[in-house]
Amino acid sequence: MDRRAVRIVRCQGRHYYKIHGYGHFEGLGVEIVSNDIPSDPGKYPEWLKKMRSKYRTIGRNINQFHYWSDSSNQYDLDRVRRGRRLLPQVLVSIYLKQAMGYCTGTAPEIPRLDDGKAQFFYIIDLDREVLSINFHTHWKLDRIPRGNDGWLDFMVRSQNQLRYIFSDHVNPDHLASLAVKLPGETHTAIEYNHRLDIAARTDLLKAHKIFRTNAVVTTLVAHRREMMMLGREWSPDSFPFREFAFAFVSIASGHVDYHPLPGDRCHVQDCRDIRQYLDRDSPHCTNYHVDDCFPYLHRDFAGNLARLQMFGHAEYKTDEPQGPAPKGTIYWHSGVLVSLVLEFSGRAITEAISIGIEQGHADFQIVFLSLFSVMFVDVSPDGSGEPYARCSKPYHLSPLREEYSPSTHPVDRPQWLPGLDDVEGVRWEHLMQNDGVSSVEDMQKNYPGLAALVNVFDVAESRIVARAGRDRLPPEIYARVLDFVNDYDTWKSCSVVSSTFRFECQRRYWINQNTRIAAGPFESSLDDADGQISSFSFHFENMYVGEKLWMRREPTRRNYLEEHNWRPVVGSGQNKAIILQANIQYKSYDDGLDETENGEDTDCTDSSGEVFDLSEHYDWGY
Repeated sequence: MDRRAVRIVRCQGRHYYKIHGYGHFEGLGVEIVSNDIPSDPGKYPEWLKKMRSKYRTIGRNINQFHYWSDSSNQYDLDRVRRGRRLLPQVLVSIYLKQAMGYCTGTAPEIPRLDDGKAQFFYIIDLDREVLSINFHTHWKLDRIPRGNDGWLDFMVRSQNQLRYIFSDHVNPDHLASLAVKLPGETHTAIEYNHRLDIAARTDLLKAHKIFRTNAVVTTLVAHRREMMMLGREWSPDSFPFREFAFAFVSIASGHVDYHPLPGDRCHVQDCRDIRQYLDRDSPHCTNYHVDDCFPYLHRDFAGNLARLQMFGHAEYKTDEPQGPAPKGTIYWHSGVLVSLVLEFSGRAITEAISIGIEQGHADFQIVFLSLFSVMFVDVSPDGSGEPYARCSKPYHLSPLREEYSPSTHPVDRPQWLPGLDDVEGVRWEHLMQNDGVSSVEDMQKNYPGLAALVNVFDVAESRIVARAGRDRLPPEIYARVLDFVNDYDTWKSCSVVSSTFRFECQRRYWINQNTRIAAGPFESSLDDADGQISSFSFHFENMYVGEKLWMRREPTRRNYLEEHNWRPVVGSGQNKAIILQANIQYKSYDDGLDETENGEDTDCTDSSGEVFDLSEHYDWGY
């Protein structure tokens, strides 16, 4: 029985990929090494030049191809279908992709790797001249052992049977590394007065924090394989790094829209019953579906969010890829200075503090964010008016770890020894399942960095509101005013009036234009094939129809999409992107659930005196 495989050509950071049905090393692997890549050293430079030119041309053609109708500025599927005659090697039918696995439509910067269909991956990297097989083995394109398919003899199974490694007999000169070199500045000094190892607050007690944390957890889990397999290849100024970081801070800070897709039907994105073009005798689905190979969400699903870009696909209005994320690696977001880094160092902290001070800020917060960890710094004047930095320790965003990445050079990775299981290297795969569904306690335990990120932005926003205005009315008056607020925009305006008004707004947290959380969270559990899954639920209220629902967070099951589902949309104005893989769905229960209340919103603190709350019980002494 053969296995499905993905062949990816990477050129100028874009991925042109196609799924094959004969993925074994002896099948597609031999075809790529023997037929696609010339063995003659004299022919290799010309082949490389030709391939780069070919895919650059394809990329330019894609950029110039108009997916939008002239009349309504909407994504026009008919034009895409007609365009297949113009670019037959690039543009393919939505139905062919769903039926046979073809996906070469728009060459995304962030390829989708976690569709569960392929077991073999072959990446021909024309930028760095490397052939990667199953992410763990990296050959230099011009140094692959060819005689009698000798390269096969050097690839052996590890203790984790899903991974292949090089044997000890391979020539290291034939191997490559794709990982970005770390700066090695972790021991550099901070050039400001400071204190280290302050504990960050990771508790999640309020409904809006739990919903936000679960949303950003779901986003990370949906892209766990891309981040694990490719994350060490991305520098902070690269498109994928910036997009992921911006998605995390946008969702954690609440600066995100939640867009619903049609539910109570087959899965709109990954329907398993589309077989029209593969086998006309098998069952097929006649519903219309989302195709994530194209750069924009079709108007049938985008609704009033015109020109809604797919997350991971860049626009090329210029020669540089553009997405919703800022172009720089240091920027302000929701009153917090965000710095994207590969590692945490005194030099990076000093640079960020200097930037904040130079821009006129004396009291501000900094988030240092990598793809695997996060660190927080609070800057405020000391008794003499000099900047004083209080620095947290680094927190892991998730069970993913940099050292598990297979992008590094094979000789730099620990060798697998007989009798030892690769426990640490695969543990993340078991902890990051079920579409981000877990108990509140597990989210705090397994995703401490994301929980802390939500808390930090929540405190920062409270400080901004406290500076903006004071309470002029008793708290009960603000609560009474909210009884008459029935639209999302008014609720957002109320949340920035004063600290007490903000607190009352958080107690009635709006998800989007139609839905708000009325009560919760509540502990819950649901049955799964492997046992029970811990979860949580809320009382939701549909403000459009006045309906109250008791709903529990649920994973995607089989080929069914729940009626109540949302996808995060990050960005602003015309520069927005929908994170299609992050399915945040809830299932309603008319007769309620057997649950215990967890974390009821009962405390009301005066945020006007609130400092950067890295630790709930720590006395800063100011």
